[in-house]
Amino acid sequence: MAAESRPQDQTKESFGEYLSDVQVKGFTALGVAMGVATGLLEKMSHLDEPKSCREISEIALLKERYVRELLGILVCGRIVDYNAASDTFFLPSHRRSFFIPGNIEHEIPIGIGHVTSLSYAVNDVRECFSPNGPRGLSNEHFSYMPEMSSLRFQHYLLDELKDFPGLHEQLESGIQVLDLACGPGSASILMAKHYPNSRFMGLDISPDVIVKAEEAAKGLPNVEFQCVSAEGLPSELSEKFDFLFIYNAIHDCFHPEKAVREAFRVLKPGAKAMIQEPYARTKLADNAQDPSMACVYTYSLYCCLPQANIPDDAAGLGAAWGKERCQEMLEGVGFKVVSTKPGSGKKTWCFHCTKPENEDHSAGATAH
Repeated sequence: MAAESRPQDQTKESFGEYLSDVQVKGFTALGVAMGVATGLLEKMSHLDEPKSCREISEIALLKERYVRELLGILVCGRIVDYNAASDTFFLPSHRRSFFIPGNIEHEIPIGIGHVTSLSYAVNDVRECFSPNGPRGLSNEHFSYMPEMSSLRFQHYLLDELKDFPGLHEQLESGIQVLDLACGPGSASILMAKHYPNSRFMGLDISPDVIVKAEEAAKGLPNVEFQCVSAEGLPSELSEKFDFLFIYNAIHDCFHPEKAVREAFRVLKPGAKAMIQEPYARTKLADNAQDPSMACVYTYSLYCCLPQANIPDDAAGLGAAWGKERCQEMLEGVGFKVVSTKPGSGKKTWCFHCTKPENEDHSAGATAH
């Protein structure tokens, strides 16, 4: 997103217009979220000609009265076109792919849907601001990300693996891979299907997502899942893995440096690691000119910070901890950062790392 101009001579009136625009877009987001949740926009994306509200309601198997109100939002919000003469509605062809699940463009409406989900947490997160309020909130409040992550893996992960020099060839020949903080296993399962000669282990602290991962992986002989904290990996995993994958998880750890040290410990000397963290810089000044960065700080405030800040000694990094601080932590435990580049779609920073072969690895060691 292009940086928005912020003229020094902004007036009270122009700022009021800006805030009104924010309000209008917020309400429009609620309409888009409902259009996605009900399946209305997906159904309309398959229509090649304008239809009446009744016809659309019948096709979508929804109540006509509610559909008409929703279409009112979507028409005024410039999502759906309306012909007043025929009282018909139409989704132009160039907009349709955004509302078809599985398309990478659908990531944007999924993100819009998160706006409504996050709003439910306003009162709970507000309590965390109070000096006498809780330090954070359990992750049961925040379960919005797996669908978006899975979509990104389907479209980008295999190409990102090939972008790491030598990794694709290793995966094809057969290596041991750790997917740390694997969630419901989308990345592990995708990699296991494409690299049958390699073996994959997915670890996550949540029993519920491990159950989902195991269910999704049924029939795949080269992938397994365990419920384990990234901050205390089993001693028998020391120097077991040839490749480590971590996606958007370090900043969610109570003690992120401990988790990174553990990850370093379980890698063989010479092993590779691909670590992705949200696309942000560490200094606010480096993010401030990009309005889209408000999304990262919002996810951080409502999701990442509350669940990562619960213990008294928690680091509470938040999603916007940034490229520079992340690289400093990786190098501090012993990783060699070979390259840092924007991940596909510029939603993450992608760190290509190795564990040095002939150096003292005590920085990454943890007693057990």
